[in-house]
Amino acid sequence: MKRAAALVCLERDQEAIESFDRSIAIHPLDAAAWINRGVLLHEMGRDEEAAASLAKGEEIDLSHPALGNAMKRLNKPVISSVSAPKTDQNIRNSRKEHLLWCDSLKQARRFDEALRAAEEGRKRWPGDLNFQNIMGAVLVELGRPAEALPLLEQNLSLDPESGYTWHFHGRALMDSHRYIEALESFETALTYKPENANTWFYRSITLQNLGQIQEAETSMKEAARLDPVNIGLTALRYLAVLSDLLERR
Repeated sequence: MKRAAALVCLERDQEAIESFDRSIAIHPLDAAAWINRGVLLHEMGRDEEAAASLAKGEEIDLSHPALGNAMKRLNKPVISSVSAPKTDQNIRNSRKEHLLWCDSLKQARRFDEALRAAEEGRKRWPGDLNFQNIMGAVLVELGRPAEALPLLEQNLSLDPESGYTWHFHGRALMDSHRYIEALESFETALTYKPENANTWFYRSITLQNLGQIQEAETSMKEAARLDPVNIGLTALRYLAVLSDLLERR
């Protein structure tokens, strides 16, 4: 998102759209990305695509402040409910809002809260695989791959075309030092989401552990090409976790 915003300021509109698309592929419930993408598409004269993007942002989070700003900018009437913040009870009663809440907690790295929220969501809406996906992803982030794997594998048996699930499945395997299997999962994830810079990054780490240095460098370069700003943050977080693990040994 930050890179897309910078590209907008530089008036590199098409690159900004591509950056928004990559961000949305990784975080499909990011209402701000959908809304800002819609505004830019409108300014580029691509009104039909803009309307679809704004509608998606509205569907995800009707009360998002960016939506009201976008409507004013586009000279469209602002839906009255936009200005009314949702209460905790509203969130708990809406599957989509609850899912967005879980994803937002995860993105904010409030992992314990995200795990509790996702567990509650899974109990209330057992048919929605996204809650269990978030549980698996958060458990990976918490360094609990043994607990994450069965959740992710169950979801893959039901939805084998989820790049998101394959990505975190690969990370759980990587953290379990099952590098060959992890590489297979990352490769599968990239067949569904080739624009996910984080998958290329962790694929590179896995290849390094397998001694495939040249391929690892190529994978890391692709990660940096796709998202040079955020991949740097990912690398710093990974190194911090690795340092912590080494200190514990």
